Amino acid sequence: MIAPTVRKEEARVLPITELIALSSQWTDSDPSGVRWTTIMHQSSIPFAVAQHRLNAAGRSTELAENKRLSLRLEGLKQEITGVLTSWHRLDWMKSLVVAGTLTDEAFGCYAACDIDAFHVRMRSAFDYLATLAWGAAQDRNGVGGSRSFSDLIKWLRKNGTRKAAFGPLYDTLFNAADWFEGLRGLRDLTVHQGGFTLVFPSPDAIGFRTLRMGANFTLRESTLPSEVMCNDNIVDFRKYGCLHLCRLISLSETVMKELLNQWDMNPAPNARCSGGAVEMLPKWAASF
Repeated sequence: MIAPTVRKEEARVLPITELIALSSQWTDSDPSGVRWTTIMHQSSIPFAVAQHRLNAAGRSTELAENKRLSLRLEGLKQEITGVLTSWHRLDWMKSLVVAGTLTDEAFGCYAACDIDAFHVRMRSAFDYLATLAWGAAQDRNGVGGSRSFSDLIKWLRKNGTRKAAFGPLYDTLFNAADWFEGLRGLRDLTVHQGGFTLVFPSPDAIGFRTLRMGANFTLRESTLPSEVMCNDNIVDFRKYGCLHLCRLISLSETVMKELLNQWDMNPAPNARCSGGAVEMLPKWAASF
């Protein structure tokens, strides 16, 4: 078994301390529980209003595009909910280990599946986000990469002279490429390349390593910064998962702000968006 080495290069994303502090703005709590306050979770009503307006105006092409964007937004939110629900299950299983009703070995097997699923869900979330970024472009007919984030990054790299067609999001998305490709590499390792995840018992953390038999592979520092490590070899999944989900939400908020502006829509701040283990985001953010 060969463990990964970390390749250091500029991540070009928000510093971790700034990102975790920013995450406190995405949820709120009141007597009825924790709720989302993100732009993406306040956009379902604006999409419905916009579709009514476009339908009344007979603008069928834009109506179809808007409906597609609305569905992709819901897909993005579902992936985030799936991640948070998995975190809730991990903490629940951890409590069973402490209570002596679940063995460390069983927890390790279950947790490894959740960690692998995290990378799969993140990969899917990026593809939903790619469509939303396409919808926020200044000239949707003049840009590519609407089906997957990989295609989007390829288009951005090949079309640096067409920044104006994409608009303000060009640099933001371009700068997310290294981070995205690092996460995608871990997902591809376990899904396509025979890699596997090992979980290590710890009273205070959910430690893991992703390995591959007989071959080395490189992880990027943007994927595995020192702040998420238990030690030189073991990753703290609570910190690791929280970091990458917060990065995804931060990027999604930037995309959604530009998307709503492009489509002349405004978020609905009074809409109550809760459920889906939303309380796990501030809980795991506290691990920092």
